Amino acid sequence: MIEHQRCRAVTMRGLVSQAWRCLSPLLVLVALLLMAAPVGSAAAGAPPARPGGDQLALMAVQQAVLADPDAAAGDSFGYAVAVDGDTALVGAEAKTVAGRVNAGAVFVYTRTGTTWSQQTELTAADGAATDYFGGSVALAGDTAVVGAYGKSVGGHADAGVAYVYTRSGGTWSQQTKLSDPDAAAGDYFGISVALAGDTALVGAYGAAFDGHAGAGAAYVYTRSGTTWPQQAKLSDPDAATNDHFGSSLALSGGTALVGAEGKAVDGQTGAGAAYIYTGTGANWSQQAELSDPDAAESDAFGSSVALAGDKAVVGARWKTVGGYPGAGAAYIYTRTGATWPQQAELSDPDAATNDRFGWSVALSGDTALVGAAYKTVGDQSGAGAAYVDVLRAAPSLSLKAAPHRLQVGKQLALSGRVKHLLASVKKVRICRQVGRHLDTLATLKLTRSGAFRWAMKPHKRGKWVFVAVYEDAGAHSLLAWFSKPVTVTVHK
Repeated sequence: MIEHQRCRAVTMRGLVSQAWRCLSPLLVLVALLLMAAPVGSAAAGAPPARPGGDQLALMAVQQAVLADPDAAAGDSFGYAVAVDGDTALVGAEAKTVAGRVNAGAVFVYTRTGTTWSQQTELTAADGAATDYFGGSVALAGDTAVVGAYGKSVGGHADAGVAYVYTRSGGTWSQQTKLSDPDAAAGDYFGISVALAGDTALVGAYGAAFDGHAGAGAAYVYTRSGTTWPQQAKLSDPDAATNDHFGSSLALSGGTALVGAEGKAVDGQTGAGAAYIYTGTGANWSQQAELSDPDAAESDAFGSSVALAGDKAVVGARWKTVGGYPGAGAAYIYTRTGATWPQQAELSDPDAATNDRFGWSVALSGDTALVGAAYKTVGDQSGAGAAYVDVLRAAPSLSLKAAPHRLQVGKQLALSGRVKHLLASVKKVRICRQVGRHLDTLATLKLTRSGAFRWAMKPHKRGKWVFVAVYEDAGAHSLLAWFSKPVTVTVHK
């Protein structure tokens, strides 16, 4: 089980614009700017200790601010970013190139010591106005993939393409151009891209599938020498109109994660879903479908995704949290065998309307980075912030319900209001109590068969509490609180 620990919010004032739809890779660059800084003499790979015994896995230390040396209003520099080692890509999808408005460009930066310098600027050799080259980017070693989702193909407006570049020494050159062999207007091929080794994944969230307009698709390509033949086309087996499958992508080894932010779930239009695929070459199969257990209309679950080994993060940037519409949330999943159970729900502890927490997500090892692109910081509306969450194991206690009491180990017991728990509890909410206010951080659905485990840590500003939500969805009851980090197992 995991414990999510909010380490620090990093403001992104001045970076947010209404146009940002593909911000997910930006947090990779934020991670670049938030260089890991060990405290004390912690062992390599272990989170450093700080006074009081708490753990802090990252410290925010800004190393550089990257900017277009030929910046112009509306370039959207930073619309999409990627980083691998000492190389970073920054997309400026709306940049005017050679008089072509919104043609777009991508800037490559390399690090020497603590200094980042521009290595080159990439533009499409066949660039045209409104191509939006740089609307998505991915980087793996000396290979880059750049989406141009507005590119016309065969007379089809907004069909979209993706370009593959390779580096030799300090020189980048185009290796190939990828496109949908069945390109159609409004496919937006290249709206999202992912890259791992010699495998590339390209999303076309506007593509029609099985007669459903806007159902979306994602395409798998593998490198063979200098060519990138298409190997597979991924799609939702239960495709419907405007699912927008392929709206976000992540790739880690032989595992792909595909967001479908428009998917209807349990009758909730636009609730969203995400799909796990495993495979190699031409053989890919769906392993799991992920969705919010409390799906609601227009949550946009799957609007951002990240993947690292057996862990996944999925953003739901329009989720209502604590009564705040559009506050947003992000969900952590881990793979066990072929299943991906949800481990945690992350949200802004100071959630407010339209923060859009989960607008972008990134994941590396046990560290998750979540963007809240429209967060008010100080008196700056829409300044934006990014949150670092550390996912790690916690000690264990059990929370058990008896007919007339609820008990945490031998330390806490409540009676009276919870006497009907066994018969009627439907959900358990994990909350943080600040004064008289409860901030909901997660909602767990209890199955008939038994238990749901959740790890947590007390917060300085308030107590962690459990709230039982009964089947009538109206009544709720405070169940338990505690002051030490625990993993709680709720038995029904």
